[in-house]
Amino acid sequence: MKWILSAAAVTALLIAPARVQAAALITEVFQYPVGAEATELEVALDVVVDLQSPFASDDGRTFEARLTETGPDGLAWQMAELEFGEADDGLARVAVEGSSSRGFVVRVEFTRAMEVVTLPQHANNRVTLKYLDRNSFRRTAGQAAKDPGKDGRWAIDLGIDAPLLDIDRVPRSLLVGRSLYLAPQRAGNTRLGFFDRALARSVLRQVQGTFPRASVVHVTAAEADYGVAMQVNSERVAQLYAGTTGTRDETATETPGLTISIGRPGDLDEPVEAPVSELIDWQAEADDSLLSEAREAYIAGDYDRAIALYTKASGERAFRLEALEMLGVSREQNRQTAHAKRLYQQVLAEYPGTEAADRVDARLRALVSIDRGARTLRKPNAESALAWNVTGNVSQFYRRYSIDIDGRGSTVPINGLFTDASASAMRIGPKSSHEARLSVGHIQDFTSREGGRTFRVQEAYWKSTSEPLNAGIQIGRQRQRRSGVLGRFDGINASYSPVSNIELNVLGGYLLESSFDSPGTERSFWGVNAEFDMLDNRLSVVPFYVEQNYEGVVDRQAVGLQGEYYSERANYYGMVDYDLHHEALNHVYLTSNLRIGQETRFSTTIDHRRNPYLTTRNALIGQPLQDLSELELLLVEQSLEDSLEDLARDRSALSTMLRVSLHGSLRKGWAYSMDASYTDFDATESSLNVQALDPHQDFYYSAQIRADDLFGQGNYGSLQARYYDSDTSQSVGVFFNNRLAIGESWWLYPRLQVDQRSQLETDQDQLRVKPSLRLDYRYSRALRFELEAGYEWTDRDMAVGSMITQGIFIRAGYRAMF
Repeated sequence: MKWILSAAAVTALLIAPARVQAAALITEVFQYPVGAEATELEVALDVVVDLQSPFASDDGRTFEARLTETGPDGLAWQMAELEFGEADDGLARVAVEGSSSRGFVVRVEFTRAMEVVTLPQHANNRVTLKYLDRNSFRRTAGQAAKDPGKDGRWAIDLGIDAPLLDIDRVPRSLLVGRSLYLAPQRAGNTRLGFFDRALARSVLRQVQGTFPRASVVHVTAAEADYGVAMQVNSERVAQLYAGTTGTRDETATETPGLTISIGRPGDLDEPVEAPVSELIDWQAEADDSLLSEAREAYIAGDYDRAIALYTKASGERAFRLEALEMLGVSREQNRQTAHAKRLYQQVLAEYPGTEAADRVDARLRALVSIDRGARTLRKPNAESALAWNVTGNVSQFYRRYSIDIDGRGSTVPINGLFTDASASAMRIGPKSSHEARLSVGHIQDFTSREGGRTFRVQEAYWKSTSEPLNAGIQIGRQRQRRSGVLGRFDGINASYSPVSNIELNVLGGYLLESSFDSPGTERSFWGVNAEFDMLDNRLSVVPFYVEQNYEGVVDRQAVGLQGEYYSERANYYGMVDYDLHHEALNHVYLTSNLRIGQETRFSTTIDHRRNPYLTTRNALIGQPLQDLSELELLLVEQSLEDSLEDLARDRSALSTMLRVSLHGSLRKGWAYSMDASYTDFDATESSLNVQALDPHQDFYYSAQIRADDLFGQGNYGSLQARYYDSDTSQSVGVFFNNRLAIGESWWLYPRLQVDQRSQLETDQDQLRVKPSLRLDYRYSRALRFELEAGYEWTDRDMAVGSMITQGIFIRAGYRAMF
């Protein structure tokens, strides 16, 4: 049936919106003329949805967006459409089709070329657009103005794409009587106008704390007219959103402020800091070897390696969400704040409305709040400046693993309760900000008859920044890996920014072997580094110097350089570390991640390093002594010419790794990934009763295919094949991984791993089969329960016959945030 709104009805919309009845899926369609040129179109639906992935065709005649249902409606597939005539402001057709399980698609067609922008969802059962005739204004945006011109032709370019902008971050006083709009022909950059030149410079200083990439730009008369007509801070939508006029939909999301977002508006005002276990395990179903390696590097505090591995993993669609989030977290821990913020914004743009988006949005808010002298998300008032925001989390998991060899009876190598907790308190003031953070863990070991107890402190520090001084200080247990410091330390890090794109750091303290260690003074260090951000934060260069001492002996004295360049289609990272004391190259690392087209990513890595890093303390490896002075005395007593530095070099092997990866999509919902690596390990030297290690080479290949939404929305299935070849063994295996959604809150993960290994020197084979089943219950965003159980069966050839090993493992617990 064809539905036509007459010209008279359109005029009447100035007073009251017209209602158009349609199929059950579309309940209402409103048109609101805005000024002389633009029109707002609002489509009301019978389902609660989030708007995702808006797309306007190049010819300006079609707009499409994906709608993800967030309510409990559970509708089967259906379609509704409305058709309009030329009198209806160029609107030709509005159609919505889909189902609750597969999602919906809204399609708007026009009779002529239109400019279209998406407005905020003031109610989560409505989609609102604004459009105008593309030929109404001459598209002169982006052209340099020949004459600075008249007053009122200057704007603030916020340096951020509209889908990433929270209007509540812009001071309300600046929005009154002004336009927040997407600059035409500027890749969606958001601008705020309009001002005279002097006022624009003053406003720039007000917003740069929140939008560090903001700048003053001169705009043409055509762009100024366009900005007024196509502003996204619509007064009508703002009033509806605030509930001050009209009738607000009962399903409207209760959210402070307007959010220009492809997904659900953020509902967090306070920063939430996820624990390491939460960040690592939240998508544990992506049990890929590359991700596993990245997780291990992150937990070990090797953020450079974690960054490189997560960068590679982000190119694979199956693991992109976890990889992007953890890449941002790793960069944040590595004090690369500009890169971390950009990655968090990328997650919010690509994966709005997800559980990860909530965490990332909170981290982004917290990061911007304390970055470089109290740069706040919103200007604090006198009351909020004195308030402390306290957040925290806790997780507890019981883990047990029992093993039986040839039916001789079970032994239990793992049986314990693992607890992790963290708390963060933050106060943001107009001139300074302060943060205190504590992250601890406890292991209750039930395998010991006496009941073993182990306590660890991962982080415990105080951090303060001062805007007038452009300086900050962080005291306590912390990690600053990018400064050349190896691992966690108890100490101090002081920073100073002489200009906005340069940060100087001085740090020192006492290094720790692990987070289980108590404070000690055996391993002292100090260092300096500087961060230079250039080319609009796309290029970052960090030179550093660090000196370590162990029991009064020079342990490490290194200089190095880290650098990264980021563009829309490529990311390059490099690092070099040279030890002046040992006169040896410790590490050279180069990686690139290239995007080919829209779906394909290709990455390469060259990693040349010493394992472990060359330090004088390495001389103790393989020795029964724990003190360098005792070892040095032993060398004198035995009249050996070797020095401590010689022994240390003998214990540190060189390795070179080359890796290439390719990730892409076959068709909608299907993705593939391929990975190949080669590692060459050099031999070590035999000295002081420590045997040498022989050289060897490793080859690793993997291929994976994955299907999303194969059995309904949110479900997936993947199959991965792996092959490993070294000088001593070969192995081949397959890993089958699935996720099934059960209702709104339950998730089931059935998995199966099968692999076979052959020992080349002994001709012995081993076959392993490992099925497992994991069940997640997500009670709320803040509370989640997990239960996992599995069985492992291994048949290994031995000289005296076959050995059968059977193991049963279980993991059960919860994660909670407050």
